[in-house]
Amino acid sequence: MFSDGLTKLIRRKGSFTLIELLLVIAIIGLLASLISVAASQARKKGRDGAIIADLSQVRIEAAVILNNDDNYNNLCDASNTLNNANPNLDLIEKETQKYNGNQPVSCFTDGASYCVQTPLATGGFYCLDSIGYAGKTATNCAAGYIACQ
Repeated sequence: MFSDGLTKLIRRKGSFTLIELLLVIAIIGLLASLISVAASQARKKGRDGAIIADLSQVRIEAAVILNNDDNYNNLCDASNTLNNANPNLDLIEKETQKYNGNQPVSCFTDGASYCVQTPLATGGFYCLDSIGYAGKTATNCAAGYIACQ
């Protein structure tokens, strides 16, 4: 009797039962969803990297403005964003907005110092200021508080 069941099992010739096929499909679906989540996080981190690279150019522009004008007044405009009259700053803001969900780049200056920040795709803000700080922060710079920390 035992050998008859074993013989039938061996003679099956490569066919799979419905349960086996459904199990394989479920495992593939689970793996695909895990990969999708990981890829989404990687894309967000990639956007953050692009934002950080773009904002690092602001520091160079700020140094040029300080050298030319002896103050940072032309870094920001009246709406507390990067001064769009400067083509380099306009380009930096447009490039940054591609990666941060079209959010404006906040810019505050009192002439002697500046603070620039924008939201990151992974949460929080990336901020840089005239003191030399550049990094992720939870605090917001504002008209009365021209610093990242």
